[in-house]
Amino acid sequence: MPVFAVPVGRAPRKRCYSDAANEPSTKQKMSVESAPCLENKPGSVISPITSIPDEQPPRLLLSKKEVYDLAGKVRTLTKLMKHPRAAIPEHKNKMVELHNYLQAVVAAKWTIATTETICNHKYVCDNIQKSEEVVIRCVVLGEDYTTVTKEVYWKQYNSNMPVLESLVQLFPLII
Repeated sequence: MPVFAVPVGRAPRKRCYSDAANEPSTKQKMSVESAPCLENKPGSVISPITSIPDEQPPRLLLSKKEVYDLAGKVRTLTKLMKHPRAAIPEHKNKMVELHNYLQAVVAAKWTIATTETICNHKYVCDNIQKSEEVVIRCVVLGEDYTTVTKEVYWKQYNSNMPVLESLVQLFPLII
């Protein structure tokens, strides 16, 4: 028949700041009237915080879901690095670059969102997107590396053309 350990004795009383100085000896009995922490005085039990702080905690750069998704991309990329076409030096370099970008973003999960960090994050995310497209099209689909990189970067250049044309119209003497 199993024997279970049962706690013996009474539950410990609530502690407060003044208890350490006024600690009764083990032989002394404590009455209800002499028990500390019953009055609202220095050293009494601190009530729970029920108010909202004046300043909210700073907003982080990434949410938990984004960090989880990026960690999943890192795991998937690690599996993809075992693919036979991933051994080609051009592909391997692009995959290592993508892995480094993803690791950098995951490592920045506790970074506070400021204008500078948001700008850096957007730059890294753009590079991640381009590298992902190159890796998927080259390693998974088997397309030629040079044509894919030209298409990806030319697409980015063409997407920025309206911005460049508007700058030329605004500042014709500079450009």
